[in-house]
Amino acid sequence: MALSDESLSAPLSVRAREVRRASVAEFEQIYRAEFRAVWAFLYRLGARNATIDDLTHDVFVTAYARFSTFDRTRPAKAWLRGIAWRLFADYRRLHYHRHEVDAERGEHVPVSEPSPDERIAARQAREMIDEALGALDDDKRAVFVMHEFDGLSVPEIAAAMEAPAPTTSSRLRLAREAFTAALERVRRRRGLS
Repeated sequence: MALSDESLSAPLSVRAREVRRASVAEFEQIYRAEFRAVWAFLYRLGARNATIDDLTHDVFVTAYARFSTFDRTRPAKAWLRGIAWRLFADYRRLHYHRHEVDAERGEHVPVSEPSPDERIAARQAREMIDEALGALDDDKRAVFVMHEFDGLSVPEIAAAMEAPAPTTSSRLRLAREAFTAALERVRRRRGLS
């Protein structure tokens, strides 16, 4: 937002309101652009049912509260994933004993409906991926999901998780290995190997 000479001579409270309005508009734009992606990220981390909606809401409430300190040179995507990861990790620590099964996947419905066989195959593939992701510990799972599903780079993930890049890179390598092994176990158990 560019301030004109006229706005510079306005009382401080008027300028502050203008800056706040611009900030709110910028946040709303980020919210609209990233809401579904944050929801999907939390789902891939393991959030289900009402918890996923609550956590998604909490991500944006937290982000809004911290928006004045957000570094605009960083991508909002990575910043929001970092907030989501920390909130989900806190939730898991507090509610580790609860396990919910989700009947709805919250995915986009394609324009042309797939055949029943295609829907069954897609559901089974999602279930196998979810099960394999469930075998990863929280840190590795977050790094893996951010990189493989959300397309974030290692430096972006390291910044989002407030971890050193070499640690993040190592977690990603270990997560890939663990995911591959877990997926193979799931495939064997289902008689698909």
